[in-house]
Amino acid sequence: LKRERGKTPYVAQRKLEHRVGIISSFTEDMIAKGLKPSTKILSLCYKNPSKIVAKYLKTAPNEKVVFLKRLRFVNDEPIFISSSYILKHLVPGLVEKGLSSESLYQTFEKDYGITLSETDETIQAVVAGKKEAELLHIPVNSPVLLVHRIVKDDKGLTVEYNTAISRGDKFKYRTILRGRG
Repeated sequence: LKRERGKTPYVAQRKLEHRVGIISSFTEDMIAKGLKPSTKILSLCYKNPSKIVAKYLKTAPNEKVVFLKRLRFVNDEPIFISSSYILKHLVPGLVEKGLSSESLYQTFEKDYGITLSETDETIQAVVAGKKEAELLHIPVNSPVLLVHRIVKDDKGLTVEYNTAISRGDKFKYRTILRGRG
C-alpha cells in the first residue's frame, strides 16, 4: 500500500526486475516469475547497419545484418521495445523462417548452436519520444531506460547488438557486486 500526501492510498505495482550481469532470456525470466510474457514482432528483415552498429558487430556498413524489432509484453501490457542486430552468417534463414520460439536466445542455442557467454550493457535514463510512447502506451517524455547490449558467444565473437527501451514505471535493473579489487 502506498500513501502520498493529499491522495487516496493505493496498491503500488512492483517493478519487473532484471539482474545485470546474467545472460538471461526475457521470456524465461518472466515465466519463472509466474508472469505471462508475449511478443509482437514489429520487423524482421535484412538491412545495412549504421556505422555504430557495424562497429559493434565488427562488420562492414555495406554488409547486411538481420534486424529484429520486437514489442515485449508482460500480462498483455507493453513493457519494452527491443531492437536487435545480428550477424547474418551466424543465423542463416532466420528472416525467412522467423523465430521458432518467443526467445531469441533459445533460438540461438537450439537452432544455430550458438552458446552465449558474455554481455556488455550500458543503461541510461532518457525520455520517450513519440513513437516509443505510442508503442508503450505512455505519455511522450515519460521516463524510460535505454539499454545498449553487446552479446558475445563462447568464442568471443559478437553475436548481437541490442538496444532496448523499457518503461521506467515498470522496469528496474539490479546489480550485485562482490568484493573489492
